[in-house]
Amino acid sequence: MSIRPYRVSKIRSAALWSVSLGATALLWAFSPYVATAAGDDPTSVLNKMAAVYSNAKTFQASLTSKEVGTGKDGKQFSLTGTQEIRYKAPNMFNVVTKSVGAGALAGKKPDGSYMVDPGKVIINSDGKTITIYSETKNQYIRQPAGPTIPLVGVFSLLQHIPGPKTPGIYMDNATTVGGRPAYVVAVKRVMPPNLTADQKKQWEESAKGAQPLKIMVDKQTYQLLAINEIVAKGSVDVSFSSQAVNGTLPANAFTYAPPAGSKEAKQNPPPQPGAGGGGAGLNGLHP
Repeated sequence: MSIRPYRVSKIRSAALWSVSLGATALLWAFSPYVATAAGDDPTSVLNKMAAVYSNAKTFQASLTSKEVGTGKDGKQFSLTGTQEIRYKAPNMFNVVTKSVGAGALAGKKPDGSYMVDPGKVIINSDGKTITIYSETKNQYIRQPAGPTIPLVGVFSLLQHIPGPKTPGIYMDNATTVGGRPAYVVAVKRVMPPNLTADQKKQWEESAKGAQPLKIMVDKQTYQLLAINEIVAKGSVDVSFSSQAVNGTLPANAFTYAPPAGSKEAKQNPPPQPGAGGGGAGLNGLHP
C-alpha cells in the first residue's frame, strides 16, 4: 500500500490534488458511523474519521504534501504541493493548488513543457457552474456543477487513504501532532496474491527499506492530522497548517471570476451535466 502521488517516470502536476467530482466509489464508509462498544481499533478509528468528513456541511483546510526521493535514473527530486480548500454542502467549493519541483523535477523537459507545472490551479463551484483556471496557461474552462458533490470528491486526499479492510493494517503507538494527541493507524506492505515469479521479485525489490504507512488521527475530533510514508528511495509527508469542520465560511467564499485577460479553453468532448469530469478538464489545462 502506498500513497505516493508522483512518479519521476510519469510526472504530471497536481496528481495528488486533482479534484475528482464523480459520485461513485468515494469513501470506504460514506454512511454515518454507528457507534459500538468496541475499543479504538484501526477499523473504528478509520470509520469515525470517515464519518467526520462524509457528514461535514462545511470544511476548510490548508495542507502541504512533500515527496522526496530518487528516480530510476539515480537523480534526486523533491515535490511540494500546497492546497487550500473551502467546501459547503451540497455542491459548492473552492480549491487552490500549487506544485513546486526541485532537483530532477525542476525546469523543463526537452520539448519545452514543465517537469512540474509551477502555476496555481483554481477550481471553483458556485453551486451552478464549475470554473477551472490554469495560471500557467492563463486559460479556464466551465462546466455545469452536479446537484451533489460530496466533500470526499473535493478533499481528494481521502481517496488515497487505505480503508479499514486493507491487508496489513494495525494500530501503532500513539503520538502527538501539533500538540494534539493522535492515534496512529499503520499499514505494512503485504504482497498481493497471484503474482508471477517476476512480479514477486519486483515487489520484493520495491519493498526493501520501506516502512509502514502511518495515518495520524486526532483522538478527540477524529480529524486527519498527518500522513507519513517511507519507501525504499524516498518519503511522503502530508501535514495541515489549519483545518475546520462545520465552521463559518465567508459570504464570498465561492464567488470567483477568472483574471482579466484570461481566455476560455474549448473542451472536447464536453462533460455530461452532473457527471463530474473536473479531473479531465483540469488535465486538459496543464502543459
